[in-house]
Amino acid sequence: MNADGIANVSLLRDIKSIIDESKRSLTRNINLTMIHAYWNIGKRIVEEEQNGSVKAKYGKELLKSISKELTKQYGKGFSQTNIFMMRRLYCEYPKFQTLSEKLSWSHYLILLTIKDLHVRSLSYLLFETPRLLQSGSLLEEKDKEEPYFLLNIAHAEEVEMK
Repeated sequence: MNADGIANVSLLRDIKSIIDESKRSLTRNINLTMIHAYWNIGKRIVEEEQNGSVKAKYGKELLKSISKELTKQYGKGFSQTNIFMMRRLYCEYPKFQTLSEKLSWSHYLILLTIKDLHVRSLSYLLFETPRLLQSGSLLEEKDKEEPYFLLNIAHAEEVEMK
């Protein structure tokens, strides 16, 4: 028996493992559901303002009014910038099946700011690496910052080119 009075340490370890895996699975499912909702919001906006055309100009006032109404009803998370990024998610990934269930909205926000498709693809692969996804927060731990060196360089080059 251990100090807490549990006779079977292996049993406790297995139970903790089941709980931990359930929590990870729940997080993945929530992330995928939110990404799907955001993608569909983007799709609907594009259909409304552009009749399905990715190339047409977006209506800044439309995004502003959508943001105002959604924020009033649902609270944080629906800023004009976020609504714009939902629209952009759909424009950049018009087939939902091409989105990864392993990536969160935070990952996609970073990817959507990278214009160079080669750099974006490399960044996508970095995000897909399981070691980078373990904590659920991108830059929380020091050992997770190293792979972002390439992202920081790519982003800095894009900003300089503007």
